Formats: sequence, C-alpha cells, structure tokens
Amino acid sequence: MAFYFYGNIYFSDQNCVNCLLQIAKTATIRKSPLYRTTISAFASQDSLRKVNEIGEIAHESTNTVIMKNNSVYPELHVETKSISSFVSCDSTRNLQKIVHREVHDSSLRRLSKHWKMVLIMLIPVLSLLALVTNNLLKAAEVKKTSGLVITEVNIAQKVAGLIQMLQRERGISATYLSAMGNKTEAWITMLESRQHTDSAFTDLFVVNRHLVYINGKPYTSAMLKEIVLLARERIENGSVLVEDHLTFYTDLNNGLMNVMFKDVSLSGDQSYFADIIAFSSLIRWTDIVGLLRARIAFQYTTCGFDTITLQSYMLLTGQAQAYKITFTSYSDLMMNEFSKQKQSTEEYLYEVRNTAWDGSFRNSCLTLSKEERLSLGLNWFKNITKFIDFAFEIKEKQSRILTNRMLYTRAQAEHEFNLYLSVQIVTTVLSFILTSWYIVCIDKLTFKIAKHTITIKSKTQELMVEKRLTEKLLFQMLPKKIATTLKERGEVSAEYFSEVSVLFSDIVNFTELGSRSSPLQIIDLLNDLYG
Repeated sequence: MAFYFYGNIYFSDQNCVNCLLQIAKTATIRKSPLYRTTISAFASQDSLRKVNEIGEIAHESTNTVIMKNNSVYPELHVETKSISSFVSCDSTRNLQKIVHREVHDSSLRRLSKHWKMVLIMLIPVLSLLALVTNNLLKAAEVKKTSGLVITEVNIAQKVAGLIQMLQRERGISATYLSAMGNKTEAWITMLESRQHTDSAFTDLFVVNRHLVYINGKPYTSAMLKEIVLLARERIENGSVLVEDHLTFYTDLNNGLMNVMFKDVSLSGDQSYFADIIAFSSLIRWTDIVGLLRARIAFQYTTCGFDTITLQSYMLLTGQAQAYKITFTSYSDLMMNEFSKQKQSTEEYLYEVRNTAWDGSFRNSCLTLSKEERLSLGLNWFKNITKFIDFAFEIKEKQSRILTNRMLYTRAQAEHEFNLYLSVQIVTTVLSFILTSWYIVCIDKLTFKIAKHTITIKSKTQELMVEKRLTEKLLFQMLPKKIATTLKERGEVSAEYFSEVSVLFSDIVNFTELGSRSSPLQIIDLLNDLYG
C-alpha cells in the first residue's frame, strides 16, 4: 500500500515506525542536519506515540500531518528529521545497519584507518626518546671507560714499579756477574735490589687476571716470580752468561710493558689518549736507558769498549731519544720537567760515549785493577740511575694527573648519566601521556569523520531520491520531449506548428455533478474520460 508525496515520508508498516525511532535515537542521525519533512502514516495509536517520540528526539521541526484511519489530524505536531523524502521499510533497515556499523566501530579499527596521523605523532616522540637514550648510553659508556682507565692506571703503576725494580736488578746483577775479585759491594747492592723486586711482585698479584707473554709463552704473576727465582739461582751459581741474563730481564720487562693498558681502547679523540701514550713511552724510555745502564756497567768491568759495543750503544741511545720525543710531545708536564734538568740524559750519554770509546781510555782501563773497574761500573750505575729515578718520579706525577682527570671525568659522567636517566624517565612518561592523549584525540576525530561520512552518504542518497522524484514529477506535468529538453538545456525554445487541432469539451451539468460528488469521485470521472 504505497503512495507518497514530495517532501513526505510514508510508512504503511508498524515495523517501519520502529525502524525510524531507532534511527532517530542514533547519535549520528540525531546530530546530522537533515531536510525538513512530513511524515504521513496510517498507524495505530501506539504508532502515533512513537512518531511523536521521534519528533522529540529530532532537532529541526515541521508541521507534520498525521493521518489515522483515512482522517487528517492537523492538530498533532511532531518534530522530526528524515534521511530522504521517501524511505521504504527495507531502506530504513539498511540505513540502520550502516549507522550501527560505522558508529560502533572499535577505536583500534578507526585508528588503523588513520595510521599516518598516529605515525606523525609517534615519529618525533620516538626520535626524542632515541636521542635521550643515545645520550644516556654515551654517558654510561664514558662512566664505564673512565672507571676502567682508573683501574688500568692503578695496575700500570704497580707494573711500572715492578719494571723499575727489575731494571735495577738487571743492571746490578750484570755488574755482579762481570765483576772479578771482591764482589762484596756488588752482592750487597744486588740483595737490596732483590728485596725491592720481591715487594713489587707482592703488589703485582692484583693483576692476576692478565697474562704476561714472554716470547709467545703466557705467564701469570706467580709464574713470573718463579722464573725470576730460577734466574737468581743461575746468577748465584755463575751458570749464566751476562748477555743471556740481560736478554731474559729485557724480555720480561717488555712482556710486562705490553700488559699495561691492555683493556683500554685507545683512539685520538679520547681525553686520556695523550696521557697514556706519554706514560707508556716514558716506561719504554726508562727500560732502554736501564738496559744501557746494565750493558755499560758490564763494559766498565771488562773494558769491552770496542766497535761492536759502540754500535749497540748508539742504537739504544737512538731508541731512547725517539721515545723521549714521543712522551715530551704528548705531555707538557714531562716536557717542562725534563727541560729543567741541569744535564739531560742525552748529554750525559754523549759524554760517556766520547770518553769510554776513546782509545786512550780503553788502554788505561786495562791497567786498572778488578776492584777499580768494578768501582767505575758502580759509579756509572749510580749516575745513570739518577736519570731513571727522575723519570719514574715524573711518571708518578703523570699518573696522579691522569687519575685525577679520569676521576673528574667519571664524576661528570655519573652526573650526566643521572641527568639523562631522569630526562629519560620524564620524557617517557610525558611521551606516554601525550601519545595517549593524541590517540584519544585522533579517535574522537575519526569518530566525527565517520559521522560526517554517514551524513554525506545520506545527503547523497537524498539528492538522488529527490532528483528521481523531480524528474518523475516533471515528466508527469509536461510532455516527454519538453521535459527532456528542459532537463538537458534548462530552457525550452518556442515551437511553431503550421496546423493545430483544439478540442473543446464540456461536461453537461458538471457543476451540479460536482456538488453531489466527493473529490475522489471527480478525479476518477476525469480519469475515465481523459485518461
């Protein structure tokens, strides 16, 4: 049972009234600006109540004529809104499904449709977190490295102390081996140096985690002590040559020097790079000068100042000079301290070279007694030892400077670490809050977009329905040709007909007939006559 009016909605079914009521209660429809319309319905009293309820939900009002049992009730007014000027029961149910599906989508599903908007927010937040995390890791690395350097400096101090004692023991032992006659003074001096070496070995046990490689063979600190004791036994028994003795102690010192700062990664951009290079170069310098001390002491006791020993002497002095250039270049402290010496090590070595390898001195040396030669060797040993001890004093100062610098660096790193950690926590919390807030805003925005999307869809449907209704009305009122031209061009040009026929028709007694008939009966009569 369907007839409709332009601008009206007609419901002939009780269920359709229920559908409209549910749609009107939906937030998307309730808040959408829709066309004013008139609802006409053949309905029961319950339907009238529901239609009035629809009117209370709607926002925009219009006078709605309610027809009940073929009677018009103009006194009943309801507020209503519709989706189209003509909505069938099926289309109402379909629209209801669309509304519920679009509006009641989960937040996650809506956000997934707009992931780019979420990503725009997450990118700067994640970038900030990555930056703070990177700074935090750098501070932690500096803190770890500074602590490691401090530990390695302390170990290097102990290793350097042992190297110093081994250098002294190496020199005095070589003098003892080469001495002839009364060795009492050399023996007493050697025992004193051994006591200092044993004390240094006791301190070295803290570096048991390091292995010392001598000629490719690994040794622990306890094993080093054992091989030194064996070397001492051979010296006391006189079963070792001086050259072999010097080689053993030199290899031992080189192995210990390779252990220093073993766990520290060195690169030119580190603040402690120069200090460690200067420290290591100074220890290398003292070992070479110490080897010169042992060799020349041996030469004094044997008067072995020949061309071969001179070449060895020049080679060692050249190596010592190279290491001195290195540590004075990297350390201002060492450069200043060594420049204050009244006589430099190089000047003293140059003086000894000119004196000892002079032909006349060698001839006079051979005429000296064994005790006198030993005295010359011990005198040389004491003189060159002053230079070596001076270098170790500077090493102590450099170590303290390096330790203090690394303590300051570690304290600063700890401060930065705590600062960045606090910033990391605050940034993470704020990022979580801001991200949550942003996601909620996006969810609300997408919800509104979904509602507006439904509104646009409904408007589109309205326009299509209104267009069809307008076209149908136009074709009913005008001839098809005229209506088509008016639709396509917006205007109709006048036409000329050379011949036309005009039908004049009159219904006899129409006035009297009309007064006795209802309007519908008049319409049916006209339709029968002219339809």
